[in-house]
Amino acid sequence: MSRSDLVLVPTCLFVLVWSVLALGRTTYPLNGYYEVRSPEGGLLQYRFFKNGKKEGEHLGWWPDGKPRFLYHFKEGKYDGPQVTWTPEGVMATLNHYQMGREEGLQRAWTGDGVMTFNYTVKDGRVYGYRGTKECGRQRKP
Repeated sequence: MSRSDLVLVPTCLFVLVWSVLALGRTTYPLNGYYEVRSPEGGLLQYRFFKNGKKEGEHLGWWPDGKPRFLYHFKEGKYDGPQVTWTPEGVMATLNHYQMGREEGLQRAWTGDGVMTFNYTVKDGRVYGYRGTKECGRQRKP
């Protein structure tokens, strides 16, 4: 099945997103690619489901086309880098997961690039700064 085989209209999209995200399930297993489009036809989200679970890369864009998120899933759980951006195009978070658990580098920034947390998780233990105060006004590279 190609990604153009199934495009959801906004009404159907609301039902799909609500049932998957709010309820955590649907009455039938979702399979294949799903796209979310703006009323103007612009691509806002691109997701893949396998046997009702999120799988692979899930991509999102702001209405102006700038990236919004890049998530990776395996068997319905976060697995790999998870990245979000602000509407201005500034990276907001960079987190790493293994089968639904934080593992590796975890970072977040404010909209003006000030780091708010910077820590590493290894074998379930947290190393580094895990707060909401600014980290010495460090700017991202």
